Amino acid sequence: MRCMNKGLWHLGISDEACENAGGKWFRTPCLTLKNTIDSRPSRFDLENPIDGTCQGSVNRLETAVVAASASDADFPFAATLNGCHEFCRSLPDYSQQIGMMTQGIESEDEQSDCTCIYQNDKLPSRESMPSYSKPSPPKFTLTNSDGMALGLRPNIACDADEDLTIETQIADANNPRQQFQVTLDGQVVSVRCPEK
Repeated sequence: MRCMNKGLWHLGISDEACENAGGKWFRTPCLTLKNTIDSRPSRFDLENPIDGTCQGSVNRLETAVVAASASDADFPFAATLNGCHEFCRSLPDYSQQIGMMTQGIESEDEQSDCTCIYQNDKLPSRESMPSYSKPSPPKFTLTNSDGMALGLRPNIACDADEDLTIETQIADANNPRQQFQVTLDGQVVSVRCPEK
């Protein structure tokens, strides 16, 4: 059969000609773009990873993370360093990530975990993440049944050498002095003075 539709000249072949030859028609510019995206260099140095936690290599406490267990039945990537990297790349707002941490990867004895670290307050919404991933816990306040909360004292200097002083205050969930978060390494820190 003679091809009646030669297609656009810049695509190289028409869908009709491809189907006549028994193939499937794809636009090559899209395939080229996909191959380029898939082969782009990593944001993280996978050849010379740093031992220890990422928290030790950044200048401030980071509290925005997304983690996943590589042994989860729904985890679609290999339990390797590259598999964890693919997991981080698959998450929304990859450009906002500042680090990746692995634990037990390529080890038969430990549970394998992949953790992608975002800039504080740049964590994607839970709805946009895969079901097998776990975002870091949100900010929280500690209140009792009498409407009192723990909070930093007013006029506290976060950069002062002395320790922070915490007191009971009338609860106000929007007050940063009464908000706390859990860091990557499990510490509870004040949202107002996360370095202490």
